Amino acid sequence: MESVTAEELPEEEEEEEQEQLLKRHRKEKKELQAKIQSMKNAVPKNDKKRRKQLIEDVAKLEGEMERKHREELEHLKLTSHAKNKNLKYLSLNHNRLIGIPKELCSLPFLSEIQLNYNQIVSIPEEFRNMKNLSRLSLARNCIKEFPIVLCVLKKLRVLDLAGNFIQTLPKELRDMKLRVFFCEENPFVKRHPIYVEQKEEILTLKEITARYILNEMSEHDPLFLQGIEYFPEILNILSRKRTCLLCGKRVLFTDIKCVTFKRQTKVN
Repeated sequence: MESVTAEELPEEEEEEEQEQLLKRHRKEKKELQAKIQSMKNAVPKNDKKRRKQLIEDVAKLEGEMERKHREELEHLKLTSHAKNKNLKYLSLNHNRLIGIPKELCSLPFLSEIQLNYNQIVSIPEEFRNMKNLSRLSLARNCIKEFPIVLCVLKKLRVLDLAGNFIQTLPKELRDMKLRVFFCEENPFVKRHPIYVEQKEEILTLKEITARYILNEMSEHDPLFLQGIEYFPEILNILSRKRTCLLCGKRVLFTDIKCVTFKRQTKVN
């Protein structure tokens, strides 16, 4: 497969943008450290409660800045890819992305995108502009709803949405011309037990009696085999017997559920 990588972009322009961003990041880190030092000076060393809260606040501030800088670097990387209009294949797996920049949707020749193992929650509407996209992988992300916008991509043949949090599939999916659709490890394909309250069925006296006699006859009880010969009308009724598909015993009407007969215990 022919692919165009970011290395084919003007290196000087890309390096300059990255250097400016890193320079701003260093400045922001320096300002944050000054702010943290000021916060530490404002809290007495013997105040354990406030010192504990201070540690939590500092960790939160540092974590937020680290996340912000990482996202900005990732966005810069994505936008640098988007500048190459001849790009056909793009892999951005394991990049902690939480979204897809709209700039990527303007690449006219892009046919395959790999966005697995990120934190993407949704697909932008601009995705409908990717007319030549044939393979899209979004496995192991945080998508909760099937991206309806994908249904308009006429050339899409392979779609991987495995390992997300999708609970339902839209009816528009049947109009897509997918050849391969990976959807395992989503809630809608997990088997959850369904509990149904089964109401007790009331059988007719005729059905209960017939089943009891038929079951006893099937066990070759001599009392029933000899006595039933004196009742031709009963034999005529019993000749219409059927076999229950559930328990395999004799019944008259197969549309009535089977019952189990238990012999009475002798009372001393």
